[in-house]
Amino acid sequence: MKKEVSVLTDLFCEIPGELLKGVDIGFIGGDVLLRNGSHREDSISWLLLKAVLLKESPLPKTSAPTPGVFLDKYHERLTGAKSVFSIHISSELTGTVNGARFASSLETLPVEVFDSRTMGMAEGFIALEAARVANLGGSMQEVREIAGKTSSRVGLGILAYPQKPMIESRRFPGLEERLTGETVFISMNGGFARIENSCVSSEEASEALLRWLKVNTNSSKVRMAIAADWRIAKEERFKLLEKIRSSINIGDPVYTNLGSPIWSIHLGKAVRVAYLLDEV
Repeated sequence: MKKEVSVLTDLFCEIPGELLKGVDIGFIGGDVLLRNGSHREDSISWLLLKAVLLKESPLPKTSAPTPGVFLDKYHERLTGAKSVFSIHISSELTGTVNGARFASSLETLPVEVFDSRTMGMAEGFIALEAARVANLGGSMQEVREIAGKTSSRVGLGILAYPQKPMIESRRFPGLEERLTGETVFISMNGGFARIENSCVSSEEASEALLRWLKVNTNSSKVRMAIAADWRIAKEERFKLLEKIRSSINIGDPVYTNLGSPIWSIHLGKAVRVAYLLDEV
């Protein structure tokens, strides 16, 4: 018997594998364009990508899923459900949401597209909560409602070390070439990426992130996930985590992963810290 709703999201959400056990979520990825051809984001080898990022110039280009890929994924999800709830990265950052809406308009399919207005594991928390309700047999209205409520309880902060691809992408207004080599703290607000601080040292940027977390979590207990680019040393990740633990009320465990391959290209060396406020 088909369930009411199946959840689909994109690989920008960076959900760690340990959180996917027993959870039915579909994923769609974009393309990474290398010299030897196009590779699906969900199939490219991290070892290959690392080698390319260390050697290739210019860096690889990326593209959002095509309408045909979206349609294939929608039909795949509809084999086990009556409808699809399609959750994606903020429409202010990529064309994924518009691509999903265009694809769903090409055929009469029971698909609803949801703009998360964020990215990274903040988007991932929304997808997980929506899938939890869907997997319990929830209706489209119930899945839509939990996604909307969860989106008001998530936040995302980014510590980045801007390089040319990140600056030229124009996804981050105010990010200029003069900031190359500095550490920048970026937050997601209302779907937009906002530069909160640019600092000479990573220590200063970390302190800016901690102040932002304190203000936005307001002593509430939170679930947290950290996605760190492979160029961030383990010691640096551990040090940041310990600082966060001493500053705000984090529940265990804190989830960590390498994050999306496409973000590794566009953001370069960066750490993304996402939180989900506990329900009151």
